[in-house]
Amino acid sequence: MTSAPIVAHRPSLSGGRKVTVHSGGRDEILGTAYSDQDLVVFNHRQLSFDNYARRATK
Repeated sequence: MTSAPIVAHRPSLSGGRKVTVHSGGRDEILGTAYSDQDLVVFNHRQLSFDNYARRATK
């Protein structure tokens, strides 16, 4: 199983961090995280999507 790395970039002027995932040879923006909880939500959504996509291709 391969996993797509999720990156929380440096804080912006607003204090939020852009969160991206590298998948399919490109970076996709997941959103902006303003707290650790936001990062948990982005991670959970990505794992849910990966699991759905894996089942759909079987």
